[in-house]
Amino acid sequence: MSVAESSAADVLHARVLAASGDGVLRQLAELHRPHPDDTIAGGGMPTCLGCDVDGPTSADPVWPCRTYTLLARAVLGVQDVEALFLSLRHR
Repeated sequence: MSVAESSAADVLHARVLAASGDGVLRQLAELHRPHPDDTIAGGGMPTCLGCDVDGPTSADPVWPCRTYTLLARAVLGVQDVEALFLSLRHR
């Protein structure tokens, strides 16, 4: 994961945490947080720590995953979480 991707993931995750409160939404956000180690993604997109991998030869789940996207939509009030993430990456 590049510095821009890492920073964008950190920024988006911090925004979601701040808007999630202290209940189950925050717990879900923490579970599905972006992986801090870029070696998992092989230098590509961030991966999700909360999604299960289908099998030993399956690719790591890309972050933001579907669960995180639904959560971010709800707490941030945005429809296109992927576009928001991409805009943060290009700053």
